[in-house]
Amino acid sequence: MVRSVARRSEPEDPSLSIRRSHTKSRRGCIICKQRKVKCDETRPRCRRCEYGDRPCSYQLDIREVETTSSKRAATPTSASPIPQTTTTATVTPGASSTADSAASGPSWSANLMVASPAEHAATFDLIHMRLLHHAHDHLAELLGIQGDTKAIIDVIMDKADHEPYALDQLLALSALHLSSKHQDMLVYSRQATELQTRALSAFNRARCGVSDTNYLTAFLFASMLAIHVFYDSLAFLEDNLSTFIEKFVEYMRLHRGVRAVTGSHWKQILESQLQPLLYVSELALEVEKLPPGEETAPLANFLKSGSSSASTSTDACVEALNSVQWMLDIIKLDPTRRDIAIQAIVAWPVVISDDYIEAVYQHRPEAFAVLAYYAAALHRCRDFWVFKSAGLGVVEMIARHIGPFWAEALRWPREVSLP
Repeated sequence: MVRSVARRSEPEDPSLSIRRSHTKSRRGCIICKQRKVKCDETRPRCRRCEYGDRPCSYQLDIREVETTSSKRAATPTSASPIPQTTTTATVTPGASSTADSAASGPSWSANLMVASPAEHAATFDLIHMRLLHHAHDHLAELLGIQGDTKAIIDVIMDKADHEPYALDQLLALSALHLSSKHQDMLVYSRQATELQTRALSAFNRARCGVSDTNYLTAFLFASMLAIHVFYDSLAFLEDNLSTFIEKFVEYMRLHRGVRAVTGSHWKQILESQLQPLLYVSELALEVEKLPPGEETAPLANFLKSGSSSASTSTDACVEALNSVQWMLDIIKLDPTRRDIAIQAIVAWPVVISDDYIEAVYQHRPEAFAVLAYYAAALHRCRDFWVFKSAGLGVVEMIARHIGPFWAEALRWPREVSLP
């Protein structure tokens, strides 16, 4: 019965009928290989994908590309052939020119092989090259930062032969960004998921830990992964508050956990070539010299005056609320700098405690009230592609959930989040 249903889902074309055994299609399209069906290898779109209205793309075999290039070199035409020297590329330590050549677009290689110490070969095809091109041109927008982002690309490509997870995560974030803007959203969304999964697998396989040779790669991987998972968690806001809280707690725990691996190298990171892009750290030091703002004072007073003020949950919430005020004070240092606000917001989950995250997971009303203040800051940066309109939704859902008893304490976030 299952086989008959599956067969009816295929086009009514005898030439496309699925036989139990067949000669393996070694050069079939990616979709047919994933579906484990024979591909007729028609270019640019095979017949199965044409009839099924599926996206169709091919991962070019490097031998095929080299043969084609040799034929083109032997048979001059009026069109400019692709130079044979650009048909393959291998990332090697210090090869920052790889990223530079990638920016040129048409001269990119068909396949890029990166071998990790665990003898894992990561293949990068033309789709990935397009994602690298997009990341190269839009990295500041992807990460919500300001400045020359070439140093980030250089670090990632310099270590890609031994730490491919950072390159995979960069491409995953690029695909996610395109999925938020492009009409072929599902195609890029699938790429983002596959690349993120591959990045996490490679990171978990690299059991050598963070050292003096890979701390920058690990830091960039953690930063990009956090933005990716943050985006995914906000997508669940459309379901209900419980589902969103579950996913957001997963995000906060992941962000804290992965960033913790680079904690012992933070001083080295601040003194590295990434230093010009880590300006929020300097602003945080400035804020510590100033008296805190008053935005969170109503909720702080409300929490401290409660009968449960000595509880672990309340103490953790007061501490998290102080971190929200710290975040808001950083933003106020230069309200015209959208990038400062984004970076301060992304930094907040790193500085909160595990006890507060547990209180959010337990749906404690005081923890939700603190989260409403954080969400109000999200709403202020709603033009950032990751946040969008999520801040307003979180504030409204929390206000409804914890009820009128908290109305006065939540006045500030509700006023800030007015449409």
